Amino acid sequence: MARFLRTVVDLMGPERTMWGSDYGNTPATYPQSVEAALAASVHLDEAERKAVLHDTGRRIFGAAPRR
Repeated sequence: MARFLRTVVDLMGPERTMWGSDYGNTPATYPQSVEAALAASVHLDEAERKAVLHDTGRRIFGAAPRR
């Protein structure tokens, strides 16, 4: 998965790549899902990792409303 994500970021750019999960429909626990995302991003630099795991999604979907 890590080499695949590296290739996607190289082809599309971190500003067009966003990590997602199907957490509600997977047998993995939340910590396992987070671990998988971090492991998949091992070949990205810090700025790319921040974009893929956070910034791109926030830019596209916006911040969650505060309750």
